[in-house]
Amino acid sequence: MIVCLCRGVADHVIRATIAEGGDTRERLVDACGAGTDCGSCVWMLDAMLDEVQDADYSDPARQSHLTIGESACGATSRSSPS
Repeated sequence: MIVCLCRGVADHVIRATIAEGGDTRERLVDACGAGTDCGSCVWMLDAMLDEVQDADYSDPARQSHLTIGESACGATSRSSPS
């Protein structure tokens, strides 16, 4: 299912980004741009983060390791072709 219509980012991509350390909305935005344009998907990003974080509380050994600046999502930008 597409979560961010503006950037074309699907739920499975967002879940993979969260699993790779995108454990805050800010990190998700930095990694794949979801939630940066119209903002209508922000509630879904928050819900997905809450879902994963509730599960993570039972695993204290989990560590975040997202490197900001790398493209974790593979979403395309909205720039027009030259």
